[in-house]
Amino acid sequence: MKVQTHIPDPSTIRQTAQEIVQGDEYQLESVATADDSIMLSIIFKIIRWIGDFFRALDGLLGDLPAFLRWFIIIALVALLTLLIMHIIYTIRLMIKGGGKKGEFQFATEKMRVKPETLEKEAERLSNQKDYISAVRHLFLACLIRLEEFEKKTYSRGMTNHQHLVHFKGTPVFDPFKTFVDVIDFKWYGEDECLEEDFITCKTAHLNICKQTQGI
Repeated sequence: MKVQTHIPDPSTIRQTAQEIVQGDEYQLESVATADDSIMLSIIFKIIRWIGDFFRALDGLLGDLPAFLRWFIIIALVALLTLLIMHIIYTIRLMIKGGGKKGEFQFATEKMRVKPETLEKEAERLSNQKDYISAVRHLFLACLIRLEEFEKKTYSRGMTNHQHLVHFKGTPVFDPFKTFVDVIDFKWYGEDECLEEDFITCKTAHLNICKQTQGI
């Protein structure tokens, strides 16, 4: 007697994948930005594509022996699980800045340095055409000045985007976002940091300095 087998329907597959995404181990520590929404929408689009794939597979495997069908199904489910875990891991790296040292972790090593020292170092690095390092030093100088202005110590675990949310609705939001965008694309990303990027960040740095000095 032929054993009847049944591949789970796409809605069941999507529900299972969503449970994996929503599990404690894979929670995305987002800051409720538009970028996070885009990332999540990509995940669920992939889940829908996977559901469509299994539905098509159900028709293709209909004539195979039961043991072979289940072998293929189990192998594909295992690959699917690894794929989802890899996607989530990659997205988490993108949000948190990958394996490179976070900006504020980098800042803690220099937090005892005066912002003026970091600003002079940024100029020296720019003269050597190391523009991304120059941008990062200016960014750290801004963080120190903002800490001093607010008379508070920022959490060392905060990401650049979490700092950005902290400054939302303040005059420093736009210039601070300029730094975050450049660092995202030129430091964490693969784009080359050019002289014009450094000049743009210098203008943003000047605006932040004016705000912290009450000008």
